[in-house]
Amino acid sequence: SREDNNGYGQAQTGPDGTFDIGGLPIGNYRVHFYDCSGADTYLAEYFDDTTEYQAARLLPVTAGGATADIDASLASAGHITGIVVGEDGGVALEGICVQAYSPEVGRSGSAETGIDGSYDIGGLPAGPYRVSFSDCGRGAYAPEYFDDILDFWAATVVSVTEGNTTPAVSVELAPAGHITGTVTADDGQSALENICVYASRHDNHSYGSD
Repeated sequence: SREDNNGYGQAQTGPDGTFDIGGLPIGNYRVHFYDCSGADTYLAEYFDDTTEYQAARLLPVTAGGATADIDASLASAGHITGIVVGEDGGVALEGICVQAYSPEVGRSGSAETGIDGSYDIGGLPAGPYRVSFSDCGRGAYAPEYFDDILDFWAATVVSVTEGNTTPAVSVELAPAGHITGTVTADDGQSALENICVYASRHDNHSYGSD
């Protein structure tokens, strides 16, 4: 286990599922359980069986004592997977940012595509999601929502169920357009650095900035 003396501590469960967070000053604590394996196989929660920090039970820790039986049963998470390619030849696109968001569930997840264009967003509670794809700020490809939509609320809803993978949420991204220019002071000669330039698209209420 790993801990410090600043009023919080951390441990990782062993092969038998047990943990021991030591080194704690006296006080009241909230305990958070999450899958730190990187696979996002299980849903995170606070003790006792809540996803909300403020709703978590406060646990008293006393000098020399052990607050025991702080147990949890973690639910299996859902996953969304797919492949991202470019419209210009169907080449797999690496480094595309993919985000799944659900106002109903109040949770989101994200991933980045690998060298083969595939991604896997895990750790998702069951519910409806809308999935966005963007070029992680590089601007080579135009962003969109699944499936080929620019507006969040018009995007195709992707259903996630507990412990299952929703596959084939895949897209083809179009090459992005660009607006270029130069900004100077009103003398027309002094180039100005760090000027933010904002472009708004008025035919479908989708927005971009540089």
